[in-house]
Amino acid sequence: MEAAKRNDVDAAERYIPQQIGMVAKLVKAGMVDINGGTALMVAAVLGHTEVVRLLMKYESCMRSSNDLTALMWAAANGRTEVVRLLLEAEGGMEKEGGFTALTAASYFGRLECIKLLLEKEKNIGGESALQMASTWNHSEVVSLLKSGGIGLTEPRPRMLPRKPTNGLA
Repeated sequence: MEAAKRNDVDAAERYIPQQIGMVAKLVKAGMVDINGGTALMVAAVLGHTEVVRLLMKYESCMRSSNDLTALMWAAANGRTEVVRLLLEAEGGMEKEGGFTALTAASYFGRLECIKLLLEKEKNIGGESALQMASTWNHSEVVSLLKSGGIGLTEPRPRMLPRKPTNGLA
């Protein structure tokens, strides 16, 4: 976990046999608190691409205690290169209510991440993503999502009632 925070690829590699798949009760990654998170999630939040590249083969598709994946954490925090790395392994995963990495990126207005996620996730979390972008007045994101073929078919209640200030709550 600490090696992922420090972006220390060599240390992360040394600790793989002992720590892969371990979940920390609470991890602080920069200004983001991850409950029940993995080292991959920490590296994803912080944008440590080389550590992500190392750990993804061991910890991709794992979920934090609030059901988020490393891809969702990366998308919410605007880590475009990490999103690119994790997209094949975790793209299309969703939590209850249709929340995907596309929804997370739209919620925070992460335009470059949305461009990467759009094709893979538009049929899963697209409608929710459009609703999030509209709710938080991310007009460029709304335009991008609509041009990607996403539209609202029926009203849905808001998935997240308030906007957190540090990544995902």
